[in-house]
Amino acid sequence: MTGPVFRNDWRSLRPPELGRWTPRRTVSVVVPAYDCADTLPLTLAALSEQSYPQDLLEVLVVDDGGAVPVRLAGPRPAGTRVVATDPRHGWGSAAARQTGAEHATGEVVLWLDSDMLPFREHVEAQVRWHEVADDVVTLGYKRFVDAPLATPAEVVRRVRAGQEEALVDASVPRLPHDWIEAIVDRTCGLAEAGWDAFRVLVGATASVRADLLAASGGLDVSLKLAEDSEAGYRLYNQGAVFVPEPRAAAFHLGPSTVMTTKERVIAYNRPHVAQRMPLPRFRRRAQGPLWDVPVVAVGVDVTAHCIDPSGVDALVATLLAVAGGPLHDFQVRLAGPWRTLDEGRWSPLRDDRMPFRLVREYVRADPRFVLVDGPDAMAGTDPAVPFVTRLPAGARLGPQALERVVDTMVRTDLGLLAATVGGAVDPGLRVHRVAALNRARRLSGSATPGDDVVSAVSGGRWFRGEDLDVHAVDVPVSA
Repeated sequence: MTGPVFRNDWRSLRPPELGRWTPRRTVSVVVPAYDCADTLPLTLAALSEQSYPQDLLEVLVVDDGGAVPVRLAGPRPAGTRVVATDPRHGWGSAAARQTGAEHATGEVVLWLDSDMLPFREHVEAQVRWHEVADDVVTLGYKRFVDAPLATPAEVVRRVRAGQEEALVDASVPRLPHDWIEAIVDRTCGLAEAGWDAFRVLVGATASVRADLLAASGGLDVSLKLAEDSEAGYRLYNQGAVFVPEPRAAAFHLGPSTVMTTKERVIAYNRPHVAQRMPLPRFRRRAQGPLWDVPVVAVGVDVTAHCIDPSGVDALVATLLAVAGGPLHDFQVRLAGPWRTLDEGRWSPLRDDRMPFRLVREYVRADPRFVLVDGPDAMAGTDPAVPFVTRLPAGARLGPQALERVVDTMVRTDLGLLAATVGGAVDPGLRVHRVAALNRARRLSGSATPGDDVVSAVSGGRWFRGEDLDVHAVDVPVSA
């Protein structure tokens, strides 16, 4: 990043003006293709006349196994090639986009559907933002039109002249992506949307730095719908800033899937999205099944808590309280020497590793408690978890603690919540928003950025531990 963007307020960024800068970044346009012989030639024709330099542009048409194999014909960028969806990824838009990203050589990946007609400045308008910030995700604009298709030659002529509107008769309605644009409008172009700006990454078109996309894990190829929303969520968790770009205009040739089958789409997406995205919270019911991705992960160094039997009792009391609390989509990660516990013969009453055996036995049947072998409880934490904390040896969590922490973080958009324990001056518990933590890491160049850096990108607040049901232990613990 060029500086600390606070939450999603991108207004401090100053991208170059269209047509008045020298592009240098290579761009890979990924176009999933499935039974689109009528529209794909128009998409490629429009890409052949982009204002962005053609020698910096490659187009990856990903053949997703339609009835007729994809064949390139007609005007198209010189760097256009066809790749087949990787069979390891299965089929569908997510599989095709992920395949395209894996074949891409560009510094920036731009998603574009095969039934879209991008205007002349479409690519340039998006990519200019990547000149000023590494963590930006740009979002293009589209208008849905149901009109007779032009010829590729006509598309070339009109796009070259900047007369794209003339490709569709003036009497044909140009329908917006209404609910998305409503959010954008009421949040000053997402600048005041806070951390949930990722919700508007729905449908192509969008662009992102290739390294940021890779860090997020790419596309979830198991999804057949909502893959863009889920990718947006994981980009958010990497600290991305979402910027809508009206100058990246396009026609969508025909209605969207939601426009034609809205209720079916919503019904299908509801469980698939809820499993993978703990935010926004309304997607998950207060009580229900255990979800694939927890909303908060708590790291515990069991050794620090279990220097004697009373320490074991205090830790177990915390674990049982957390398990019985109102928040059920959590994960507690317990670091300890678990692999060594079953080596050779041992005495049930005299074994010096008895504290670890007792903790393991208490939680072994509950999948929300994860045994991490080694000293770092957070090693291997799912990168999609939005909130993380470590339980200090001098603190214990009550049954309300995790719910209060998560509720506070969500309501306030905080990046850092610090809670004092007992009468201590320093905070005994720090809870981080992973998105803010990852952005602070990039900004500072440190894997463990200070509280000031995290607060600079999202804000931080101190609380009394008692107000969050966080208390001091009253038994000996290690330093």
